[in-house]
Amino acid sequence: MTGGQIKEMFADYGYERWWEEIYYPLLSSRLLEEVDEEVLAAFFESYAFPEGEAYSFTEFVVHFSIFQRLYDSGISAI
Repeated sequence: MTGGQIKEMFADYGYERWWEEIYYPLLSSRLLEEVDEEVLAAFFESYAFPEGEAYSFTEFVVHFSIFQRLYDSGISAI
Protein backbone atom coordinates (compact mmCIF):
# COMPACT_ATOMS: atom_id res chain seq x y z
CA MET A 1 0.00 0.00 0.00
CA THR A 2 1.11 3.56 -0.53
CA GLY A 3 1.43 6.12 2.24
CA GLY A 4 -1.71 7.83 0.96
CA GLN A 5 -3.71 4.60 1.05
CA ILE A 6 -2.53 3.83 4.57
CA LYS A 7 -3.38 7.35 5.76
CA GLU A 8 -6.85 7.05 4.21
CA MET A 9 -7.47 3.72 5.96
CA PHE A 10 -6.52 5.20 9.33
CA ALA A 11 -8.89 8.13 8.63
CA ASP A 12 -11.73 5.87 7.46
CA TYR A 13 -11.65 4.04 10.78
CA GLY A 14 -11.31 7.17 12.91
CA TYR A 15 -7.62 6.83 13.75
CA GLU A 16 -6.35 10.13 12.31
CA ARG A 17 -4.68 11.03 15.61
CA TRP A 18 -2.88 7.71 15.77
CA TRP A 19 -1.75 8.14 12.17
CA GLU A 20 -0.32 11.57 12.93
CA GLU A 21 1.66 10.15 15.85
CA ILE A 22 3.13 7.13 14.06
CA TYR A 23 3.16 7.91 10.34
CA TYR A 24 6.89 8.56 10.07
CA PRO A 25 8.12 5.35 11.74
CA LEU A 26 5.30 3.38 10.10
CA LEU A 27 6.19 4.53 6.60
CA SER A 28 9.92 4.24 7.29
CA SER A 29 9.49 0.65 8.48
CA ARG A 30 7.70 -0.28 5.23
CA LEU A 31 5.63 -2.68 7.36
CA LEU A 32 2.47 -2.15 5.33
CA GLU A 33 4.07 -1.73 1.93
CA GLU A 34 3.22 -5.29 0.77
CA VAL A 35 -0.03 -5.59 2.76
CA ASP A 36 -3.37 -5.57 0.93
CA GLU A 37 -5.92 -2.95 1.92
CA GLU A 38 -8.35 -5.71 2.91
CA VAL A 39 -5.93 -6.95 5.60
CA LEU A 40 -5.57 -3.51 7.19
CA ALA A 41 -9.35 -3.02 6.96
CA ALA A 42 -9.93 -6.39 8.64
CA PHE A 43 -7.46 -5.39 11.37
CA PHE A 44 -9.32 -2.15 12.10
CA GLU A 45 -12.67 -3.98 12.01
CA SER A 46 -11.44 -6.65 14.43
CA TYR A 47 -9.71 -4.41 16.95
CA ALA A 48 -11.20 -1.53 18.95
CA PHE A 49 -8.75 1.08 20.13
CA PRO A 50 -10.48 3.55 22.48
CA GLU A 51 -10.62 7.05 21.09
CA GLY A 52 -8.57 9.63 22.90
CA GLU A 53 -5.92 7.21 24.12
CA ALA A 54 -2.42 7.51 22.71
CA TYR A 55 -0.91 4.45 21.05
CA SER A 56 2.67 4.13 19.96
CA PHE A 57 4.20 2.76 16.81
CA THR A 58 5.45 -0.23 18.81
CA GLU A 59 1.92 -1.00 20.01
CA PHE A 60 0.65 -0.85 16.43
CA VAL A 61 3.40 -3.22 15.24
CA VAL A 62 2.69 -5.73 18.00
CA HIS A 63 -1.09 -5.76 17.49
CA PHE A 64 -0.88 -5.76 13.69
CA SER A 65 1.79 -8.48 13.56
CA ILE A 66 -0.28 -10.80 15.75
CA PHE A 67 -3.39 -10.06 13.72
CA GLN A 68 -1.60 -10.66 10.42
CA ARG A 69 -0.30 -14.06 11.56
CA LEU A 70 -3.81 -15.09 12.59
CA TYR A 71 -5.31 -13.68 9.37
CA ASP A 72 -2.73 -15.45 7.17
CA SER A 73 -3.46 -18.72 9.02
CA GLY A 74 -7.20 -18.34 8.52
CA ILE A 75 -7.86 -17.90 12.22
CA SER A 76 -10.48 -15.33 13.17
CA ALA A 77 -9.27 -12.62 15.54
CA ILE A 78 -12.79 -11.92 16.73
